[in-house]
Amino acid sequence: MTMGKTITIKTMLLLMLSIVAITLILVITISLHRHIKLQNNFSKTSFNHEVSHHFKIINQELEDTEQALIRLQGYARSFFTKDYQFNTTLAFLKKAMIENLRFNTHQYSASLSLDSELAQYYFNQPNYR
Repeated sequence: MTMGKTITIKTMLLLMLSIVAITLILVITISLHRHIKLQNNFSKTSFNHEVSHHFKIINQELEDTEQALIRLQGYARSFFTKDYQFNTTLAFLKKAMIENLRFNTHQYSASLSLDSELAQYYFNQPNYR
């Protein structure tokens, strides 16, 4: 028998195993690539959502600050146009501060906007420093 031109079972088995191994490597590589691409897209989407959410919050805070500034400018105009007495002015300032802090979502020193008794009770401090 001539062995040079015939394919043995051992050679066919090795050839088949090589083809299966190459196919598996390609399938695993393509699957990993798709999985990584999907994870990157998910991360970008999540990141974009978070950035958008924080951007909206910052814009809202800027709008609230602008409104507070407009209110405070109105208070300042009323001080310059009217003749106030000290007690009236202090009462008006307390009311204006309470009103201005009410519209803000950030934590400010509440002892500034409370009357003396409540500020002393909650913060053990007078109503203004």
